[in-house]
Amino acid sequence: MACRRCEAALKRNGLQTSSIAKLISRRGFSSSTRYLRHGALPAFGETSSPELDSVLSRLRYKVFLPNAHLNQQQRKLVFREKYRSQLETQPVKVTIGDEEIELQHMDQRNLPDSWGLTKRVFALLSKENQAENWHNVLPSLMHGFQGVRFGLSPARMEKMVRAANSAEMQDVVMKCLQQVKTTNLSLKWPGVRYEVLWGIHAAAQNRGTEPWGEQETQQAIGWIKQVAIQLESKIHGGGFLNARHDPRASPAVIGLLLELYAARASRHMGGVDAEGKVRVYAERLMDVLPRWRDDYFADAPHEGQRLVFQVILYQALNLAQRVLGADMPQAEIATKRRKSLGDLIQKQLNTNMMEVKPQYCVMRMKETWDKRIQKK
Repeated sequence: MACRRCEAALKRNGLQTSSIAKLISRRGFSSSTRYLRHGALPAFGETSSPELDSVLSRLRYKVFLPNAHLNQQQRKLVFREKYRSQLETQPVKVTIGDEEIELQHMDQRNLPDSWGLTKRVFALLSKENQAENWHNVLPSLMHGFQGVRFGLSPARMEKMVRAANSAEMQDVVMKCLQQVKTTNLSLKWPGVRYEVLWGIHAAAQNRGTEPWGEQETQQAIGWIKQVAIQLESKIHGGGFLNARHDPRASPAVIGLLLELYAARASRHMGGVDAEGKVRVYAERLMDVLPRWRDDYFADAPHEGQRLVFQVILYQALNLAQRVLGADMPQAEIATKRRKSLGDLIQKQLNTNMMEVKPQYCVMRMKETWDKRIQKK
């Protein structure tokens, strides 16, 4: 049976026996099995860029609607040439959530490239560089791709997080992680996880007027604590007991926690571990490092990520030893590991620079590293 609105429209136009009437009579027309799985059609509020609004509208109606929210009969109406003229003369509408949408013919051979449109969205977001635009667009964009065939792979999710980090929109990334059931942005994918962690580190070290600004470092601590909690849930990759590859016990997560707490103590608490957090995470880090057998970031999918987190781990140990002094857990072993990391980093920076992807800001890290060596 057709929905009542469609039946009324058909009767008014004398089309009870039309090909459209026959098609929609085979199945409830305004209900959609895809809609039931993927929720209402994502909506984008108006942005500061008319071009961005136009690209988002194309994604919404040309990609998300037909690929994730129409059932089989509705897709036939939209894509088959024989229904084109009838859709133009006798409009048919479907109700998705609280929204009524008029179906329009689409040439399936000339549908827009969804990833091409997405890359254009990010180019315009970066050009405008307004936080309101990012908050409005990114969660809905990720939501829209749920259910779309050939949608967002983990590698593409990783690129989206990297773009947000580059625009200093880490708070929007954290928002998407909280809304994982609708955005599908999960920490269970190593590439995404490392990009999220790198963004947190970069916000603390690079965003303020000086490295490790008090407000920026405190905000980053809040974010990494949120990540640590999320890693306990199955949807973010928790809930299994593989000690070697459990992200909850990875040097990347614990090392970043230690780096941030040690940087805060060193810069803003008189070099004193007043809360005891530096010692707590130093103990945890020294306990987990042996499990990774000196390949601390084996789960990182890219060489650049491994190199960056080797530097972060070196800084974590270095800062922790400065703050804790003789109270550093396993002090001699920590010193050996720090020196070993230093030698490894220096070797890679001298011989492998052309092989490291530039988006990880390794050139800037090389400058920082060289300055540190010169000060010794």
